[in-house]
Amino acid sequence: MKNSKKIIIVGFIFLTFLCNNLYAHNGRTDSSGGHKDNKNVSGLGSYHYHCGGNPAHLHTNGVCPYSTSQNISKPVSETPKTTPVPNPKQNTNTTTNSAEDVKPKVVEVTSVEINSNVRSVNVGESITLTANVLPSNATDKKIIWNSSDESIAAIDNTGKVVTKKAGIVNITVNTSNGKEDSIKIEVKEEVKDDLENIVTTNVSKNNYSELPENTNEDNISTGIVGAIVVGIVGLFGFSKLRK
Repeated sequence: MKNSKKIIIVGFIFLTFLCNNLYAHNGRTDSSGGHKDNKNVSGLGSYHYHCGGNPAHLHTNGVCPYSTSQNISKPVSETPKTTPVPNPKQNTNTTTNSAEDVKPKVVEVTSVEINSNVRSVNVGESITLTANVLPSNATDKKIIWNSSDESIAAIDNTGKVVTKKAGIVNITVNTSNGKEDSIKIEVKEEVKDDLENIVTTNVSKNNYSELPENTNEDNISTGIVGAIVVGIVGLFGFSKLRK
């Protein structure tokens, strides 16, 4: 009787071992039809499948060998992504500077003014104008010069004005953001003083131009003295004759 019990016990252990090897401790499976095998009892690794109650097996390339629909099972190693839970002890008000935050602040031009009191220039003359841009720390202080009539006077990008003919012209300065200032300049023909010409001409005519080239001041003085002597002698002789 005792031997029969031993035989039954040994047989039960053998069947249990055999089932464990065939089905790799077929137990509760997950949604993918498999379960973990931490001790690798099945010899298939740490995880294997029992799809439809089949013996322990693997899904090579994600395909169940017992499935005719060739469904691809989700690998166990894939874990659902979770959104990290913020730590309430951390300061959630901390902000990072974006690219826009580090851009330098733009300072717009508010006004521009031409620095000049010149209102008239003679033809052929040139002057250089300057302009004051405010505020002094404006980001873009570039200015552009323009002439209302370049046939009268032209201006280059340095502010140099070159006059060409008589007339009135407006010189304008503009900033990049549309601020503007202008001045009016009269270009005049240069006229010589007529009175100066007349005096110069008369002096030239009265400068003994009709005297011989060899006449000098000594000769003139000698002639005057001689004329006086002759006059005196003539008067003396005339008085003698009357007696």
